Amino acid sequence: MNQLRLAATKVHIRWINADFKEVAVVRTPEGAKQEVVVFSSGNPVILSQTTGVGTIIIHDLVFVSDRLLKYVLVHELSHRRQLYPYVFYPLSMLLLAESIGLVAAALTVFPIVAATNSDIQYAIAIPIALIVAPMLVVFACFLSWLFELWADYRSIKVLGIKTVAGAKEDGRKLVQMHPNYFVRLIGWLSRPPLLITYRLYLRLNRRTIDMGRL
Repeated sequence: MNQLRLAATKVHIRWINADFKEVAVVRTPEGAKQEVVVFSSGNPVILSQTTGVGTIIIHDLVFVSDRLLKYVLVHELSHRRQLYPYVFYPLSMLLLAESIGLVAAALTVFPIVAATNSDIQYAIAIPIALIVAPMLVVFACFLSWLFELWADYRSIKVLGIKTVAGAKEDGRKLVQMHPNYFVRLIGWLSRPPLLITYRLYLRLNRRTIDMGRL
């Protein structure tokens, strides 16, 4: 890994409130060598990500579970083939920030300006902002769901549903060691349930759904 990408990755790791640990080479489930950046944090909110410069970062706790590590690698390698980490993830963050800004303005700035200046435009802007803000959130969630769905679809294709379901359960246990309900809410909004992905996989591959496997 060149120094410029490593430096940018370290900045990203600091941005998610974690600490750089090391650069490691691991084997993918297909047997290929893959360079990853390992990080640590006191609160394992994020277990893995693909950064905007294409590096895969993995929490050091992931390495305690072989199936979780395999899942994370396939999942993040799928993301790296997408535009999501480079274009749509920053766009989603921008949309979320914009929605928060609109709500804040609608509840503070717009009423004050409308009252002090008797400006009807700001009074009209209040309900518009409160309508547009959740629409931006829904669109950001839709983008995230779309790309997470594809990454999990490929994970099921490579590893099988039992391994993916088990890996996700291992990941949930790690995160629940340090419960953060806001982070859980973000997870629910940004990732589709595995059952939806599994149904799509089985439909596209024309197989029978075994509900007992989930």
